[in-house]
Amino acid sequence: MPLNINPHHHPEHAIESGFIQVMLGAKAARAYWAHPIGGTKAPGICLLHDWWGLTLAIRLLADQLAQAGYYVIAPDLYEGQLAHTPKDALAMIERTREGRHLLVDGAITVIETHHLTTSKTAVIGVGMGGTLAYGAALERDDLEAAAAFSGFPHAYLGQFNRAHAPILAVYGEHEPFIKPIVLQALREEFAQDPRHRLVIIPQASHDLFADQAGHPLSKQAFSLLLAFLDDHIQQPKRRGQGIY
Repeated sequence: MPLNINPHHHPEHAIESGFIQVMLGAKAARAYWAHPIGGTKAPGICLLHDWWGLTLAIRLLADQLAQAGYYVIAPDLYEGQLAHTPKDALAMIERTREGRHLLVDGAITVIETHHLTTSKTAVIGVGMGGTLAYGAALERDDLEAAAAFSGFPHAYLGQFNRAHAPILAVYGEHEPFIKPIVLQALREEFAQDPRHRLVIIPQASHDLFADQAGHPLSKQAFSLLLAFLDDHIQQPKRRGQGIY
């Protein structure tokens, strides 16, 4: 079934957001938190950042999702540091390799068990975070949805038929880091499982979410994401609201 990419039926919620410290097991970890104001329960989202770190673009995406009615936690997998060059980013990926999956698992548990979230939870990742979102969809059986934007599927090809959650995979037409043959293999594998969907955005490259939330390609990527979340974690709709 085609994804609807019209987000205009979503009410816009007033939100609270900012950096927080959360307990992930016995360890205190830094995260960005964004959620609607009002005290009613909403679906939860764990948002995973790209190899640059917990940047403004990721925080803006968390705010947008909260405005659309979701409780969002974005764990800081780099513990407060940002990468400014690919060399820095690769070094941070290597430095955090051992603890990264524990932070992701802990953050998912935090959002799932929060008293103002429903039983519906999704994990969303961008770039490196998209790769982690693929892994979460395969490894955890308590997710309702996973979305990977410019994630690296290489290590998971041949395994997506055993994913516990439906997956939305989104790439730019001019994706520079993932070869067309890999995307074709992903497309063929997804075609065998109707839960999953691969979307290619024309004219886009790797960075699908710009620092400016109103950027046309960012708006298209976000619209795809909202439609997917509506389908799979059952965002409540207002009385009289249109049908997606």
